Amino acid sequence: MVKVALLIGVSEYEPGLNPLPGAVKDVEAIQQVLLHPEMGGFTETDIMVLKNPQRQDMEEAIENLFAHRQKDDLLVLFFSGHGIKDDTGRLFLATRTTRKTPRGDLIRSSAVAASVVHESMSRSRSKRQVVILDSCFSGAFAEGLSAKDDGTVDIREQLGGEGRAVLTSSSSTQYSFEQQGSDLSIYTRYLIEGITTGAADLDEDGVISIDELHEYASRKVREIQPTMKPEIYTSREGFKIRLTKVPQGDPKQKYRKEVARYNNRGDVTFVGRKTLDALRNRLQLSEVEATAIEDEMLATSRQEFREKLQRYERDFTEALQQTIAVSVDDLDSLRQNLQQILGLRNEDTMQIEARVTARIAVYKQHLQEYEQVLTQEIQHGYPFGEEIRKELNRYQQVLELKNEEVAQIEEKVVRQTNVNLPLIQEEGEDSKVIIVNSIKKLRLLVGGSIFAVFAVVLIISFISKALELLHSPSISSRESSMMAEELFRMGSDKSEIKDYQGAIDYYTRGISLEPNNADAYNGRGYNRSALKDYQGAIDDYTKAIKINPYNNADSYHGRAVNYCRLGEKKEAKEDFHKAIDIYQNQGNTVESNNAKKELAGCL
Repeated sequence: MVKVALLIGVSEYEPGLNPLPGAVKDVEAIQQVLLHPEMGGFTETDIMVLKNPQRQDMEEAIENLFAHRQKDDLLVLFFSGHGIKDDTGRLFLATRTTRKTPRGDLIRSSAVAASVVHESMSRSRSKRQVVILDSCFSGAFAEGLSAKDDGTVDIREQLGGEGRAVLTSSSSTQYSFEQQGSDLSIYTRYLIEGITTGAADLDEDGVISIDELHEYASRKVREIQPTMKPEIYTSREGFKIRLTKVPQGDPKQKYRKEVARYNNRGDVTFVGRKTLDALRNRLQLSEVEATAIEDEMLATSRQEFREKLQRYERDFTEALQQTIAVSVDDLDSLRQNLQQILGLRNEDTMQIEARVTARIAVYKQHLQEYEQVLTQEIQHGYPFGEEIRKELNRYQQVLELKNEEVAQIEEKVVRQTNVNLPLIQEEGEDSKVIIVNSIKKLRLLVGGSIFAVFAVVLIISFISKALELLHSPSISSRESSMMAEELFRMGSDKSEIKDYQGAIDYYTRGISLEPNNADAYNGRGYNRSALKDYQGAIDDYTKAIKINPYNNADSYHGRAVNYCRLGEKKEAKEDFHKAIDIYQNQGNTVESNNAKKELAGCL
């Protein structure tokens, strides 16, 4: 039995195909893993590496890999590069010289057909054949990411067979990404991580089989990029092909494996933290050693997560700034699209949305304030003199308004306002009539002192506010309250149209800004109950009762209903009686009678 591998990476392409710098690096990383004596156990003479090959060289190498082999030989073909389909749906692996016609059709003779690989595999006597394709069939997809061509290809039909396993970085209708600035493509990076850390040894038998490697890499890839869906195509014989071993006896390596297992977006979960602390003590690793391993393992994920959050905030801000009034549905659509593209969840983006929306609300308020001042000044005289223009420019700077928006406001106000120029007769050398606007009149009356003080107060106030927003990730209590009320209103709107999950999302965002609002917990509890999350509803009503324990009949009533639905009749009875007492004290006969009927039905 021998182990033989052919590793092909194509980073350089003819015009019409994007370069893929990570492809050659993918090959080098896979080669190191296979050569490692405690992992792959391959010898240098049994691994052939092709970087940016010509088509003929690539075809010959593929034929040689599968030719003259024995039944128990392990054969591995790894390809990182563009995958392309022709107009009939056949798959081709692109080479350095692969070209397309001016119309965008593939020139087939410049690429290696998947049928060549299939035929070579079929002629081989080996029953342990592994093909790993870090490629897909789509063109450029998103900013900061490059994809590997487009289309749909039936991988199972074209490359499947007895004793074979085919792993792909993405299903045929989806996208395979390379993260710009990363040494390796996303898929290969997690293949390597699963092997080197031993985290892909899911059954902990010391050996990593193809199905385990696929399961590990697929899960990690989809955590980072949910739109990717790695696939495995295999027969029963190929499913358990053993590819590598797990390094034994190295405590640091064991610790790395567990860190990889509990890595959650660049952080360690609460359960993972407890597990790692116990493992560190058992392996007799120092805290410094463990921290260094964690920082090394989690650094890339942390950086990726930070970049995703930054991009979400940038795109969310830009979208809201370009929209005068965002409807609930538009906001949901925007959120879902951005979250899907960036692989983020609601809990990741809640604070960002609250911060951005509050800042934009303040900005829009500043625009309104500027428009009011401008309208008053125009009514006293237009066009403005040099001094008034300077004062307005200063006011614009204090409010941090954009020039183009100020210009639009002025154009609108001038168009809509019936300018009336008040004339004031002043005695002078020539008894001239001059136009005095309100600001100039104020300056004349009090020698400018009040105006100066007013301007200074404004400047100090708004600069302080700007610094607060700039240096603090949180928002002010006033802005937070305004934003929370708007989110609660959106939650109520969603509830009315029976979009209970949407309502819960909005109430949750609002509660994150205003956590002591009993009505908000009642609202979320009602919607959780509607989705049959009775325990979640009970938890919300309990929080509302803690906030307002003496005059909160609705909370006791709601909790009683959900206790009843869970069969906890004693607790339900107590809450029903409390609700009824409060309703009666309030003179609310209707709700009191409703509660009595529900109590009777529960018991």
